[in-house]
Amino acid sequence: MIEEYRKTLDAEYAKKTAAAEKYATNEDANGLRVLGAEVFKVKAECRQADSTATDNLQRALVMLNDANNARKIEVRLQEVGTQLQKALVEQGERRKAAVQPETRTLLGLARSYRALGQFEKAIENYRRVLRALEHNSVEYWQRQLEHCDALLEGYKKDPAAMRNLADYIASLRAEDETYHGLKTRFVQLEAEAKSLSGAK
Repeated sequence: MIEEYRKTLDAEYAKKTAAAEKYATNEDANGLRVLGAEVFKVKAECRQADSTATDNLQRALVMLNDANNARKIEVRLQEVGTQLQKALVEQGERRKAAVQPETRTLLGLARSYRALGQFEKAIENYRRVLRALEHNSVEYWQRQLEHCDALLEGYKKDPAAMRNLADYIASLRAEDETYHGLKTRFVQLEAEAKSLSGAK
């Protein structure tokens, strides 16, 4: 869900950044102006704080409009192209960061349901959090640990669930053999799950 949206944003801004470079190379002043206007429109819609990149882009566009000969316009186009690419990168990162509060809300729900003993809903929300996080991040592995711990707590009397948990923890080694520095705790959980499953 959130991760898919962030990937969509990455693709969108990669396309726009490539377009900015193309417009600058081809000396397409109108293309740069249109793309620059899009940056400011999104900035206004998102109510983003002023940033160095968009401020510099605005100045570059003004310089382009004020240029009065071919040589100046050519120089200004390169400047606008450079500033536009910087602004696009920054805006893409800001928009991706804006979706993170939702992960905090989901995590809060997961913990609340866990505290109430509603483990099915807790696990559902932990998994939604995990889908939204970058798999090589510290937070992803911390939440994985919390997710597995909740599974153990909630389903320890279910041997089949414990076998699945042990297998799941083992499968995470394919992503990172060290579990991002949390190997000791994951190994402990795996051993507990195996023991509760009745496996030898």
